Amino acid sequence: MRADDRDPVPPADPGEPFSPAPLHGLVTRHIESLGERFFFHEGTWNGAETLLDPSRRWEETLGSTLVPGDRILVAARPAPAVLSLLLAAMKQGLTIALAGEREDLSLLAGEVDARAVFADHDPLFAIASERAGSRDRPVFQTRESRFPPSPRARFLIRTSGTSGGARWVALSERNVVAVLESHVPRLGLQGGTVLSSLPWAHSFGLVLELLAGLSGGARIVRAPDFGRDPETLIELAASHPVTHFNAVPLAIERLAGRPGGRAFLAKLQGGIVGGAPITPRVARVLSGTRLCAGYGQTEASPGIALGDPGEFSPNWLGRPAGCEAWIGPGGVLTFRGDNACLGTWDPSLGLRLLDPGRSVPTGDLARSERGGFVFEGRAAASFKLANGRFVEAARIEQSLISRGGAQAALLRSRDGRSLELILTTGDGRTPPAETLAACLGPLMSLPLTLSMVDGAFWIRTRKGEIDRMKLKMLDASTMKPAA
Repeated sequence: MRADDRDPVPPADPGEPFSPAPLHGLVTRHIESLGERFFFHEGTWNGAETLLDPSRRWEETLGSTLVPGDRILVAARPAPAVLSLLLAAMKQGLTIALAGEREDLSLLAGEVDARAVFADHDPLFAIASERAGSRDRPVFQTRESRFPPSPRARFLIRTSGTSGGARWVALSERNVVAVLESHVPRLGLQGGTVLSSLPWAHSFGLVLELLAGLSGGARIVRAPDFGRDPETLIELAASHPVTHFNAVPLAIERLAGRPGGRAFLAKLQGGIVGGAPITPRVARVLSGTRLCAGYGQTEASPGIALGDPGEFSPNWLGRPAGCEAWIGPGGVLTFRGDNACLGTWDPSLGLRLLDPGRSVPTGDLARSERGGFVFEGRAAASFKLANGRFVEAARIEQSLISRGGAQAALLRSRDGRSLELILTTGDGRTPPAETLAACLGPLMSLPLTLSMVDGAFWIRTRKGEIDRMKLKMLDASTMKPAA
């Protein structure tokens, strides 16, 4: 059972006063001291005044128009002007819903019951990037809301949807501060420079890159286009004093394949690699660096575990950081702590609060190792055959990768009676029969079709994980066999 499947406690009292937690102070305490070399965006250094002066003007306008807990939707590319708005909204106790800059804003505004929408690409809404950078007092339009204010929720962030349908998760200041307090001291950010490329609309980018970098006393160099071009990242690291970098494993693989990429990673003083399982190749590239493996979910604000610098092995998640974590029923990694999200936002019901002392099953299978955890797949990947036989597909797939030399693996059943195993290996060869038997165990007695495919078969998410839903019915027999 996931956190938001539990029976919710009643919503917050609409009259509950806003009581500021340390988040705004933690984030802004170092900004004045950073001087003119504060924030880099699209090739231009901006001084602290470019951030704080517009933020104060936003505070005046927001404070005269909205009340603590009013929800605002912010959908814009990362920029100093947008950060000015975010800081002002935190100071005023607003609930900030974050989205990508190319989405249906009218639909999302209805989903989160936003009182105001700020975007940098849609003329129907206030243009945050222009208005926040102006000396004039910013102006924006408000919407009618259906639900009372939600002052305890500081952020509404959507989950990635890799373990089911995407949903809005509500994070409180207590949630976010707990993760910053447990992670920032271990990252050595003071006086450093973060090469920032992750989306702020995702919890990894918002909390563990942006807010952690600011509260840890680091400067920020923002890569254009969300760092999709590894050559640009390497060039920025060569032209600026970059010390820290956060990334998903797919970005590390791309960097490692470019000239200068491994040298860039070797020079870093810190950063977190997370969001998807650590592949064998990424483990080899990062072993001995000062980067850390990290694990978390939006529901965990998003920090659960952190590895030591340079400690990498396939599927390594790290050790509990700032919370309790253990292997629960069915082998599911479970946690409890101040990082457990405040609740969820339901477009039909509003804010649904959850018991802060609850145990939260992550939906990820793991095993204990070295005082921490190793990922073994998603519990949702398991399935039953028509005869009731349970197939732990994720564990078998991980075994084929770690023991059978597979680069990618998918075990599925499309008729409920027989199994289909799809593999990609480095040399294109089928694993030995004894290896398949060891990984599949008693399932070898069932009708089994083995398909060897090349890399073009695999559809992956933006984080680099295999997209099981999109591959569910794709016919491997029509793909070009691996050479």
